[in-house]
Amino acid sequence: MSRSQRAVRTLTMLTAMTLLLGHDLAVGDERVVSRSVKALDALCISTRLDRSNLESQVQLFRHRELRQDSLAKMSPHNEAGYAVIVENSPVTVTWGRRKSEDEISRNCTVTIKDLAFSDAIKLLQSQYSAKELDRFTYGLSQIAVYRAVLADYSADMFFSVQSGNGITALSFFETPSSKSR
Repeated sequence: MSRSQRAVRTLTMLTAMTLLLGHDLAVGDERVVSRSVKALDALCISTRLDRSNLESQVQLFRHRELRQDSLAKMSPHNEAGYAVIVENSPVTVTWGRRKSEDEISRNCTVTIKDLAFSDAIKLLQSQYSAKELDRFTYGLSQIAVYRAVLADYSADMFFSVQSGNGITALSFFETPSSKSR
């Protein structure tokens, strides 16, 4: 087994133990990774990209709704957003839809301070068996895009990681489909 495979396996085991035991690990970046997994799972993946499910999930955390002008500055496609406290730290979650004439695509993004780009990539690969499609730099940001097969979803789903200036956005989204939602 290679060193990188052992590192991913160790990270996966530590994250799983943290989630199962409900405790923060006191070393290194594991706390940030644990918070990131919890936020992405609870606020994006488990909501099945349904806005009403997101609004219900947010109620389980200390939170405040983001103003519409703030949402629009983050992305013109955002329709809902919250500042949420996950494991005693702030996380931002946004929900949006991109619409064209006959297609729509929903997305959910959690933004986390101090999650390293490399840790975010390991998280997606180990937790969701995500396969990398592309990786590039845009301005000051590092960006990677992934495809994953998730048990409760009928189609392949996509993730992206965008990091810069100490903040990382983990986005979960679907491919465009006919406009029926």
